[in-house]
Amino acid sequence: MESDSKEREFARRVRIRKVWGSDDDVMPIDEVREGWERHRPEAGRRYYVFQDNGRVLRTGIIQRVTLRGFETENSKYEIEEVPVRQAVGRGTGPLGVTLEAQDKQGKFQRVCRPAKVKIRCADGSTVVGHVNLSCERDGFDRVSEIFTEGEKPFIVVFNATSRGKGENVLIINKAHIIWASPED
Repeated sequence: MESDSKEREFARRVRIRKVWGSDDDVMPIDEVREGWERHRPEAGRRYYVFQDNGRVLRTGIIQRVTLRGFETENSKYEIEEVPVRQAVGRGTGPLGVTLEAQDKQGKFQRVCRPAKVKIRCADGSTVVGHVNLSCERDGFDRVSEIFTEGEKPFIVVFNATSRGKGENVLIINKAHIIWASPED
């Protein structure tokens, strides 16, 4: 089990493409989605991608992991890891880091300004992890703005630890937050 004080790596940024299966509205064949994965593909688990628009892509239960992706009972997906770099300097988040991802044209665009937070929830649990100050269109300058000015009803916390258990990503309803504080 990981210690609360141990820093964990950021989740992997991916592009996922459905290459076979039903051509439905959720994710049509050949459509590409980009975001942060909750965990690497693993047989017997669903796969989650947290997109920049606040939506979550959730697949069926993975039947088989392949070299290029994975297969569920009804679909086949290819995954491409998106190169991410840390940009240090002007315009960085409270941790002194901004994460930039490479787009299809090879240019790096800001995708994440992480800030470490501690959140106390109504059920008594405490969550420690990172929030993305770039999560809304214009981004935020301070951690408090995510909780007070953000339009979205949920907060996405990544590299999270709660109740002694490490999770890559937790989604917390703002209505269930008692208090939150930035961590240095």
